[in-house]
Amino acid sequence: GSGGMLPENFAAIVDFLVAHGYTDNAAAGIAGNIYQESGGNPESGGSGGGGLIGWTPLPAGYVTGSPSADLQTQLAAILTFNQQWSQYLAALNAAASPAAAADIYVTDFERAGIPAAGTREASADAVAAACHI
Repeated sequence: GSGGMLPENFAAIVDFLVAHGYTDNAAAGIAGNIYQESGGNPESGGSGGGGLIGWTPLPAGYVTGSPSADLQTQLAAILTFNQQWSQYLAALNAAASPAAAADIYVTDFERAGIPAAGTREASADAVAAACHI
């Protein structure tokens, strides 16, 4: 079982990322990080930020009250966000497991102040299992 660690929209998130060149493990690793940041809810809000990856500050137009549209807007924005750390994309896509990809993503892309890596790894594994990766 997933232990409740599957983010909302996990299949849409993984499918989008794989369709845009990410490996299965990398997509599951990113989804594991999204679980920790927002639970997969593109409408989430928090301390100064919000959306799928806790955008801080939250850009205008990312949370509009239309979860479906906001999901697509933010997934496209994640592709752009990841490009600023393009030197780590090869390592992310070469990760040997979803958990390893989650670690790379939180460390080299999100650079979270409190990474909670264990939760991100477990969620990445849950996403991978649910997606039959």
